[in-house]
Amino acid sequence: MQPDRFTIKAQEAVQAAQQLAQERSHQQLDAEHLATALIRQEDSLIPQLLQRLGVPLQPLTTDLEEELGRRAKVQGSAQVYPTSEFQAVLAGAEAEADVVGRVEGCPGSGLVPMSAALTSGMRSIARYRSRTKSVAV
Repeated sequence: MQPDRFTIKAQEAVQAAQQLAQERSHQQLDAEHLATALIRQEDSLIPQLLQRLGVPLQPLTTDLEEELGRRAKVQGSAQVYPTSEFQAVLAGAEAEADVVGRVEGCPGSGLVPMSAALTSGMRSIARYRSRTKSVAV
């Protein structure tokens, strides 16, 4: 990943995701951390876009928080390692930013990593809900 290829807001979101993982004693940095950081980000387009799309932010935030709460915690380790899914989200965002830059003659908007992280986070929530529904039945 080349952080300088993302917008300032996207870079801030990645840093906030890392901080969130450390605060929660998670050794793995995943797309759900990034999705949570993006939704919490002030002066960002992401919460506004989600609201315009009709996505209720509070339930989404609650679902992401619950998903993160299910993650394993480690004691005594300050190192956070990105998962392959997190790396894939950022790699896909870089590739998409290249396409956007070539096609439109402008740098990537920074929305690509955001949408990829949110999509990945929502997939995790959906997987969890489908597992719990099948167990409860």
